[in-house]
Amino acid sequence: MRKPISQREALRLKKRVNELETRDRDRSNCYQSSYPGGAHLGEVGFGDSEIELRGQVKAAYKLGHHVVGKLDDEGNLMLFAVKP
Repeated sequence: MRKPISQREALRLKKRVNELETRDRDRSNCYQSSYPGGAHLGEVGFGDSEIELRGQVKAAYKLGHHVVGKLDDEGNLMLFAVKP
């Protein structure tokens, strides 16, 4: 038999569940091609030779980072993981 919880505790738990559901929804949306307030400019495909880079990008997403790309002066695409 479980111990009953107070209304305050129930509200705190409900708020926490809502926060976790929002975070989970945001995490699943991070793989979409659109970004709120941003624009999808194009796509770059990574083959098997860039498997390490693909893993790093996926890890950045799982850690709650955003991935930002920048072209350097030589035309190389540099990817950065940034904390929102």
